[in-house]
Amino acid sequence: MCGLLLGACAKVPIRESVPARSPVLERATPLTTVPLDVRMNKLFVSAAVEGQTREFIFDTGSPTIL
Repeated sequence: MCGLLLGACAKVPIRESVPARSPVLERATPLTTVPLDVRMNKLFVSAAVEGQTREFIFDTGSPTIL
C-alpha cells in the first residue's frame, strides 16, 4: 500500500512549486469603510434608514454585550 499522504509512491516531488507572487484577494467591488465610535468598551455605528439617522451597537458576538 502506498503512503499517499507522504507521497511515497509518487514520481513527482511532494513540495508544489512556489507561486511567483504573493496571493491576493480580488474583488469586483471596492471595500466600504464604516466609522465606529467606541464608548463604554462597546462599538457604536451610525446608520440612516429612510432618512433617519440612529446609533446602533455593533454586535461582535462577545458575551459581555447585552
